[in-house]
Amino acid sequence: MINSLNDDIRYAEKIIGNSYNNNNDKSFHNTSFIYKTTNENIDKYFDYLKNKNKVLSVISSGDQIINSILSGTKEITAFDISRFPRYFLDFKLASILSLTQTQYLNLFYEEASTNSEYYDELYEKIRKNLDLESKKFWDKLFDFYEWFDIYSSNLYSHEPYSKNIQIQRNPYLIESNYKKLKNLIPNNNLKYINSDLRYLFEKTQDKYDLIYLSNILEYMDKDEYFESISKLNLSKNGIVLSYFFNNYDKYKKFEKDKQKVKKLNSSSGIIITRN
Repeated sequence: MINSLNDDIRYAEKIIGNSYNNNNDKSFHNTSFIYKTTNENIDKYFDYLKNKNKVLSVISSGDQIINSILSGTKEITAFDISRFPRYFLDFKLASILSLTQTQYLNLFYEEASTNSEYYDELYEKIRKNLDLESKKFWDKLFDFYEWFDIYSSNLYSHEPYSKNIQIQRNPYLIESNYKKLKNLIPNNNLKYINSDLRYLFEKTQDKYDLIYLSNILEYMDKDEYFESISKLNLSKNGIVLSYFFNNYDKYKKFEKDKQKVKKLNSSSGIIITRN
């Protein structure tokens, strides 16, 4: 199924207006919600993002990709099963280019208020740095809805988060790194693919230094997951990074030659798969 921009806008408007239910039996699907922020300890595995020329990454909240840009990666292919995260990632990137660190943190990590004039002024700054499709997407939403309505709707996930914890987890939210990003973003080549991981190999034949898949592993049959990543192309020293939140002992069993399991803290960890 090929999405069109008009379809994406139409579904987003229906979700915000509560005339379309995007919550169904599947954990993730073509119209599933956008994560507002990462729930992973990116700071614990940030070193694995460094020195990677070409990256393939799930979008999710977009934070993993923004941290990859901070690490120096200039060529990123971003994919997601949902049609909406790409617009949010571009919105975040445009916000970094347009806003101060304080404004950015308030916009995304403070509870949205009903002060529409304040958000309208911020959006006028942000929209100048959006790509053409994202600008049309967000212009249409802001024409009919306030930021409070958009950010509080089922277009987004509603898990609790703390601004201070997010600053700790996300290297790019540190003030000096945030300023550095403003210079790195314009030089980044970012491509988007709307795809389920199982069919991603059909849509990209490129070789990657890093394939980052967040915790998709926890939502798929394990054999199917590892079969899916085996169809993707790694460079000579490339790695696939898979995240898990708990059950270290369970995932430790997947360790074998060219596949290592590393604990990040008492519960979470990563699986590093090599060629």
